Amino acid sequence: MKQGSFRLERNEVYKMVSGYLVRDMKSFQEKYELFGDKIGHVIFDQTSSFNIRNKLDCSIANYLSLNHKLL
Repeated sequence: MKQGSFRLERNEVYKMVSGYLVRDMKSFQEKYELFGDKIGHVIFDQTSSFNIRNKLDCSIANYLSLNHKLL
């Protein structure tokens, strides 16, 4: 799967998150390929999937980190 591409499964859209990859070590050591034969999904909640793209996002992330007990 090309990084950043979208994939539709039933009624859900999945997008590969750059910087997040889970790989089976045994299979990786055998084939030395970044992507394996199986594709799975990890579903993040809204807070965990928050992206920082600008100064405002950075301020929001800072607020969330200081007030995480409120979430």
